[in-house]
Amino acid sequence: MTITRYVRAFFQALAMTLRGEKPPAAPYSAIQEWAVSTIALVDRIVEQADTAGLSQSSRQHLTFTIDRRPINFDTALQIIRQHAASEYPYLLKHHNQYSLMTIQATNLNDQYLAQQLVDLESVPQEVRALLSRMSDHLQALPTANMSSNT
Repeated sequence: MTITRYVRAFFQALAMTLRGEKPPAAPYSAIQEWAVSTIALVDRIVEQADTAGLSQSSRQHLTFTIDRRPINFDTALQIIRQHAASEYPYLLKHHNQYSLMTIQATNLNDQYLAQQLVDLESVPQEVRALLSRMSDHLQALPTANMSSNT
């Protein structure tokens, strides 16, 4: 059964190639690319923090308050990364009428977390520069045609 599916897909792809057609773009590919960039930014921040002497242990002890609850630097970064790596792809794959709104709302929370990280004075300047870049990146969530694919 699986082989039949692959053979059919091959011949469909061959026919499209002979006609000079391209496969349709994935829905919300801009959001998917943006999420991949978010993951890369978080990973770069962690690498830069390690290089600047802010080890994982130090990041876990560097706390601030969000909604009257303490949260540490490392957890905040992992939350942002988790949303981009798992939550957003899941919502795009299992799309419903609320998926895009959920992504926007979650991203607003991530923007707030990122801004709180930027405002931490005990963070080395080179790490803070990357945090600021991530904050700007989170504010640039692609929104064009978000409602057209529902």
